[in-house]
Amino acid sequence: MPVSMVLASPRRLLFVAAALLALLDAGRSIYARVGYRKPAPGYSGLPFDTDFPWPPGRQVAASAPAGQRLYVRYCSSCHGLSGNGLGPAAGNMIPRPRDFRAGAFKYKSTPADVAPSDDDLVAVVTHGLRASAMPRFEGVLSPDEIRGVIAYVKQLAAPALDGPRAPLPIPPRGVPDAASLERGRAFYDQLCKKCHGSDGRQRQLPEKLDHPDFGSRDLTAPWTFRGGSAPEQLWLRLSTGLRPGPMPSFESALTPEQRWDVVNYIATLARPAPWEAGGALQGLGQESDPLRRGEYLVRALTCTYCHTESVEPMTYDQGHFLGGGAATRTWPDGTVVSPNISSDPDSGIGRWSEAEIARALRRGRAPGRTLDIAFKQWFFYQLSDRDAEAIARFLKSSPPQRRRTPPPLRYGFIETFVGKLGRLPLITPTQLRIPVPTGPFADDNPGLLPWDWPQRALVGAQWIVLGATLAGLVLLWRRGQLRPSRRARRLAIAATVGAAAAAALVEAPVLIPRDPMLRFIDHALPQNR
Repeated sequence: MPVSMVLASPRRLLFVAAALLALLDAGRSIYARVGYRKPAPGYSGLPFDTDFPWPPGRQVAASAPAGQRLYVRYCSSCHGLSGNGLGPAAGNMIPRPRDFRAGAFKYKSTPADVAPSDDDLVAVVTHGLRASAMPRFEGVLSPDEIRGVIAYVKQLAAPALDGPRAPLPIPPRGVPDAASLERGRAFYDQLCKKCHGSDGRQRQLPEKLDHPDFGSRDLTAPWTFRGGSAPEQLWLRLSTGLRPGPMPSFESALTPEQRWDVVNYIATLARPAPWEAGGALQGLGQESDPLRRGEYLVRALTCTYCHTESVEPMTYDQGHFLGGGAATRTWPDGTVVSPNISSDPDSGIGRWSEAEIARALRRGRAPGRTLDIAFKQWFFYQLSDRDAEAIARFLKSSPPQRRRTPPPLRYGFIETFVGKLGRLPLITPTQLRIPVPTGPFADDNPGLLPWDWPQRALVGAQWIVLGATLAGLVLLWRRGQLRPSRRARRLAIAATVGAAAAAALVEAPVLIPRDPMLRFIDHALPQNR
């Protein structure tokens, strides 16, 4: 249409402008649905099981041995279909689950160089391992079913579990008198202090997260001892060691009686359990060191769910820890890509101060912008200053990941306005669906054009149309063709106020009342995925 025809009258100009804006707005809504569909080459999930059947066990024939069927159903998601310790859940565990193929098991009654007995394996499956991801199956599986699972595990670990595996004879415990405690303390200082510390609480952490053991045990908390805290179990740990892991066997370094002296001394290090009189919570969740507490909170609050690349079922790539790039598609907010929150100064938050990070967590305000935190207000806004500062300290110390992530893709103005207007006054938790992030939409070298160039072009075109419309109205006014009546001026003022209110609604973050949110978390969330 020639420009002269568009400028023939104010009504025609406004009609053409509205039509163009609506078409460009529809283009934004369409692109928000088709954009970010092709991610960058992603994490394969290897070496963990990536072709894992769900629910576990559905691929095993009904004619398979009962032990195999039970193993695949209850054990394979952690220990792997082949028993290699690399099931899909293993990538999120520290330490990693046991690799059955090696035939090495920590908690046993046999000598250090001998595989565990069947009774040892039955005890672990029946009672689980305290303070670990290994649950107890007593009450879930019958004794015969547990024996069936053990029979299948022995097949995975053969030939290590073939042949005789007689337990060590445990001599009677010596009297824990002053002389025994003094001898035990001397042996402890000589052999144990380096890893466990003089007070028994030193944490000797592994250098790599995929280390087969999480580090030295807190000897003041016997309720966390994996194999149990009975004196006989402690004597066995000193005798057999914990392999694979850093805990050696002292069978050749100490006589059986001397091992009892060490057991007697270790018993004096125990503090009251948290549920006993005088006890207190002093575990990972109560770390006073801000850096360690921040690490605990980042992992406990599952920041990795969005900010670390993964493959289903949520096996995370530790090589891109906190590097972002996961796209979460929600309506009517659009597609939001989780940012890089590692310490990289260019593509991450390395240039932010700890105070700025804490402010972003507590108030949703980052330097220069508002965070896209969707329905997470009650997960973050209730953080204490101490916890927000601890998270900030850990993020500033995290390994830098050079990964540039694109901005959000928004639906068109009209669709967003209608969608949010329909949810007024506030979104209710029953309208929530927990999205599964996809991606990665991150790249070290994204090329000449940014990820969101079509959206930028559409938004830019809308601003050009608005600017041209304003210029056309000014031209018509100067020609004398625009002489709005009092009623028209009032309508223009009302339209301007309404447009400003609509823009505020479109840009406003989703708010959810606290009490309905908590009810949603407690009751509806498990059925709302």
